[in-house]
Amino acid sequence: RYDIYRELFNIGAVFVTTNIDKHFDEKFEEPFIFFKETDLKKTNLGGKKKLFHIHGSIREKEVVFTVPEYINRYNNESFREFMKEIFQNYTVLFVGY
Repeated sequence: RYDIYRELFNIGAVFVTTNIDKHFDEKFEEPFIFFKETDLKKTNLGGKKKLFHIHGSIREKEVVFTVPEYINRYNNESFREFMKEIFQNYTVLFVGY
């Protein structure tokens, strides 16, 4: 069976997902999985093999589903700085869009 998550993980990068599921989580060590809004800051970006769930995680009730929640998340200054740092200083590969 082909494991796309293993192949992606082997790239060795900082990973950002809008998915709230846990399918990719098993590839990462627990301290390197970020899903709380307070974790989504550029100071957490250093290093590799980290996973950022930018819309939250199913394991928490803090998820982004509704239009007001999206507007709130994307207007949050800390989150905007986090995303700006990614797009300015990292190579971005979109998968599945």
